[in-house]
Amino acid sequence: MNIYKSAALAFAALFSFSCQKDKETQPVADQPTASLNAITKDSLKLFVPYPATKQDFIKAEKAFKDIIVADTQAIRKVNGEIVLPLSGNKPTMVFKDQHPENDDEISEYSYTGHVDNPNLYIVEGAFWEWHETYLINRATGKTDTLWSAPVFSPDKKLIVNLSPGYGLEGDPNGFELWQVKNDGNTAINRIKIVDQQEWIPLNFFWEDNRTLIFKAVTVDAFMKVNGEPKDKDIYYFRMKVAR
Repeated sequence: MNIYKSAALAFAALFSFSCQKDKETQPVADQPTASLNAITKDSLKLFVPYPATKQDFIKAEKAFKDIIVADTQAIRKVNGEIVLPLSGNKPTMVFKDQHPENDDEISEYSYTGHVDNPNLYIVEGAFWEWHETYLINRATGKTDTLWSAPVFSPDKKLIVNLSPGYGLEGDPNGFELWQVKNDGNTAINRIKIVDQQEWIPLNFFWEDNRTLIFKAVTVDAFMKVNGEPKDKDIYYFRMKVAR
């Protein structure tokens, strides 16, 4: 799983979500030097966080199976264009690179692959100061924009993607959660955004269909080590999606 190239990564000593109210805390045990003193439960009860270890994370990483079919030889960029066929007689979807004289208007696209059931293409877009990822319905062409590459739960009913990276002013910091509805006409719906300035997700994996395990560092710890956290600065936690 790739996390976007980023100039900086950082974290904080409090685990906080956007759009929270009535926070409840619970202690965190056996965290490294940059540990949290408390974990905050999401007020909407969408997430239930609890501690994890480095060994837990490594186990989940080894068990991870990427469901994306990287058929990049079948769909290639030709003359700066990626052409994606849709089912039936629908028009193709086209992503075309732009290289104007002004660098801040540049755009380049790359085809990552596709997913079966849900029936989606994946395309990445690179621009002057940001990246984003597109999920395109292979039947209808409907396109959803994600902060970064999607990672599907094992049952393909949920998607999580991280923020593109910490450091640029105005960029989000956290992750997005999407729900997949696959009733013959694949649709995805973003059901949660976590965007805050206290901790930074370095990586994550699905542990099961409803459990995420994160590798993280506090913003404070990150800033103290100039964006190069060591093992002692990193902590791990799980998140249960309560749906």
